[in-house]
Amino acid sequence: SKPPSSIKDLRKGMKNVDLRVTVTGKSEIIERDSPHEHSSLRLCIASVADSSGSIRLPLWNDQINAVSIGDQIDIKNASVKTFQGLLQIVPNRREGELIIISKRNSY
Repeated sequence: SKPPSSIKDLRKGMKNVDLRVTVTGKSEIIERDSPHEHSSLRLCIASVADSSGSIRLPLWNDQINAVSIGDQIDIKNASVKTFQGLLQIVPNRREGELIIISKRNSY
């Protein structure tokens, strides 16, 4: 089966998904206690879109400041999951990547 190339083709349970998307929104940052470290984890839910639709992308810690609304990004090696009934695209912990293709503002 051909890998999905657009958000509208994504279904829960898909793996090894690569997508090029634009960041259209970011939630408030949620602080969560980390079970493993003596520190908190910071989570932000970004909305990302292509011409076919939009999906949620969780950003953790350093990723939050690295990604801005308006950026075009490549998501590599991601899985499609649901959280609270909504689809999310989640880069794989080991091989997954978020690659910023173009920044909204170049200073």
